[in-house]
Amino acid sequence: MSRRRRWAGAVAWAYVAAMWPSVAVAAPQSEQELLERIEELRPRLEQAKLQMEVAERRRALEAGTERTETVLVRVGPIRIVTVPQQAELAKRLFRDVWQRDFAAVRESPSLAGHVFTFRWGRAPSGRLYVDPASTGGAPVRRVELNRVWVATWSGAESWIRDAVWSVLRDDLPDASPTRLWLENAQYAEPAQTYRALATESSDVHRACLGGDAQACVAAAGLEDTSGAARTPSARDAKVGLLWYAIQRGGTGAWGRAIGASDRSPAELLTAASGLPLDDVAAGWRDTLATQRLPASAGLGSTGWRVLLWFLALATLATRSKRWRVG
Repeated sequence: MSRRRRWAGAVAWAYVAAMWPSVAVAAPQSEQELLERIEELRPRLEQAKLQMEVAERRRALEAGTERTETVLVRVGPIRIVTVPQQAELAKRLFRDVWQRDFAAVRESPSLAGHVFTFRWGRAPSGRLYVDPASTGGAPVRRVELNRVWVATWSGAESWIRDAVWSVLRDDLPDASPTRLWLENAQYAEPAQTYRALATESSDVHRACLGGDAQACVAAAGLEDTSGAARTPSARDAKVGLLWYAIQRGGTGAWGRAIGASDRSPAELLTAASGLPLDDVAAGWRDTLATQRLPASAGLGSTGWRVLLWFLALATLATRSKRWRVG
């Protein structure tokens, strides 16, 4: 018998022994009364077993958490727990993401109430330990990356961006019309949103990229009459339009958005940006247009390179005996 089973049995017998006097006092006179008494005690025994399982899971979780030395660094309102040798790296990455994408949301209560962990290197043996005493028991959002899977600076920034956005969404109540409108959409940069819209076959998406502000409103699901808001590209469009409105609104825009969280998404965008909805959509579309590459960008040099490689491989192939006839 394993140690865990012996421990569970001991707890069960101890619990029954502790409850036995109350059973004896009741002195049931029949088998039916005894069975009824056992059924009364069953919920208490189940509760004790559940508490023991929770304790086992907690011990297993703590065993998988690496209690290595850590430091706490700050970027704006963001608190980051990392290893000392990556403190400067964490600050650089988070600062780049913060200044480029989220500087207008300094007043976010959810962001101030969370702690992020960061490590970027070989596969760790366990998660970084976060001391609740030093962080006030704040919820933890982990950005612990393996360089095998996340090898580039932009890749690490993308993970950080997604982590920050996932926390910021909590500023909007679950029942907020804007939260429901956003669904589970991830943060998308303008270039990513442009590619998503450009690859759709919908007339609405093409009209949006062609300069029709009302089509952009429809593409983002604010006036959905064609089903365009249910495509993957629409999720990118929703977040892109929201963040364009926040950035246009400047200081206090996120606070105004939180204050308007019980209103429709269109009203929230107007309140956050201080602009009419059509102006927000038109400005956002102009931002997307800057991400469009010229049709011939890089094609000439690429074509020559492909041709040269083809000729080189063809020459090598004809020299091989496999390709000779006769």
